[in-house]
Amino acid sequence: MALGGALLLALACAPAPAVAASRAAVPNGTYNAVTSGSASVPGQPAYVFTATVRDNMIASSRLWQQSWTAAVGVVWTLPGTSQVTTFSRTRISRRGTFQLGRVSGAGGQGSPASGVCLTGKAVHKALHMRSCSALTSSNGGLSFDAFPTKVKVPSGSWSGTSSGTQPVDPDGPHGPVTGAVGAITLQVSGGAVTGGTGSFAPVDPTSGVPTGGPAVSDTYGAGGFRRTSGFFSLPSTPAGYDLCGAVGAGNSGSILGLVACQQSTYLPSSFALGED
Repeated sequence: MALGGALLLALACAPAPAVAASRAAVPNGTYNAVTSGSASVPGQPAYVFTATVRDNMIASSRLWQQSWTAAVGVVWTLPGTSQVTTFSRTRISRRGTFQLGRVSGAGGQGSPASGVCLTGKAVHKALHMRSCSALTSSNGGLSFDAFPTKVKVPSGSWSGTSSGTQPVDPDGPHGPVTGAVGAITLQVSGGAVTGGTGSFAPVDPTSGVPTGGPAVSDTYGAGGFRRTSGFFSLPSTPAGYDLCGAVGAGNSGSILGLVACQQSTYLPSSFALGED
């Protein structure tokens, strides 16, 4: 065979050059997910999650979670202020997977006190998040999708009602319903709360149990939403009926939160507001 023909044959039979694996591109932006206790999956505590993605890196992330503890097959909430976990910067792998935090408790993630750990995977234009270890939504585990949203709260009047919370102990009787039950209206303009009012059945400031008597009327001053996460906190006048919460995930048309969220002696009531 001529030299030229042999060279052509060798080139034709040679394997194709290897192509370096490309990194899955995760769109930059802020990803949010939020639910209230009454709207969460049964057995799953209330949560708010926000993460900022920049150049295939989780640049910052935070999880707000209702206090809770769990046994096999059951989860119940505990009195106290909500726990906020801030995670370290984490690189997203070439397969789009990552992990936030770790479990430090010897028995695994049985409650926020043992450490908070989430695994994630970038799927299309969302972050699919799950609790680490073997937790499922029936024993305190989280499972949700966070979407890249910019918090935009339409101007206007937002109103709704709050409902009490009943502590549940699997080893004993159900506790009394606690928290202020009533009606809430907030005025929103330019992405910020400009004021609001509330009317609630009075509760004992220590136990949170309704005491009876005339409704308590209170007012709320101005306060802004955090543009990346939708969090907000509003003091009340008179004190004791402050509001905190977040705008629903994916501009879902709701504002979710808790009444009297700054105290730590009883379970607060939860509320959901819709645009009038």
